[in-house]
Amino acid sequence: MKFQQIRHACVIITFAGKRILVDPWLEPKDTFPGLPFAADPNQRSPIHELPMPVEEIVKVDALIVTHMHFDHFTEYSANLIPKSIPVFSQDEEEAEQIRKWGFNDVRLFTENGTKYEDITITRTDCDHGPDEFFNAIQLKKKASGFVLKSPKEEKTFYSSGDTLYVDCVKDALKKFNPDVVVVNACHGKTPYGYILMGLEEVEQLHNDIPHAKIIASHLDEITHSTVFRSDTRKFVAEHHLEDVISIPNDGETLEY
Repeated sequence: MKFQQIRHACVIITFAGKRILVDPWLEPKDTFPGLPFAADPNQRSPIHELPMPVEEIVKVDALIVTHMHFDHFTEYSANLIPKSIPVFSQDEEEAEQIRKWGFNDVRLFTENGTKYEDITITRTDCDHGPDEFFNAIQLKKKASGFVLKSPKEEKTFYSSGDTLYVDCVKDALKKFNPDVVVVNACHGKTPYGYILMGLEEVEQLHNDIPHAKIIASHLDEITHSTVFRSDTRKFVAEHHLEDVISIPNDGETLEY
């Protein structure tokens, strides 16, 4: 199993011989305007350019879209990806939108598990923060995590998705007992509260499943972040968690 951090939540997982691209946010640096509730409302996003050419990023076998917020998947990004690649979507509403963008093989990944070649992709629930925030900005709240299992891989992979550390994540840890866990850990803050995990929640997750290797992702790109790679590295060092928690740079590949 290999995990390559591309940028933000965009990653490539090599699992059972397949390269799977997750949440390809492929816009150039500074495409989106700042958020009024960010620490710096004038800071645009993405904050950094992609670490490699788009042509390299999209050379994959499949695509997983955990949800369709602007920092995860957009029509611009869709236009850069070959339309024959199978796409796995969290629900039929989003699958239909992806089909409208030209993809001709769009499937759902579900709680009961969806087969893709030798891999089972299982959807897990997320809690992306206060309902009041999503109601106020009229944005769909639903997001998903996912689990990858295969007889060709010794380890189980779990990406918790855009979520706080709440019961649905704890339940997934108990049910799937993953060996590798990705957390979106920038502790995004809104006027209504936090919408993503922070450092203390990552530590709680580690305490609940101490054997698992943890990857901190979704860092350094979105303007309402309150935790950055530098903070995470400092926290990991202070708590002596270097053997447990990895904080890959953009473009970096980890192997498990």
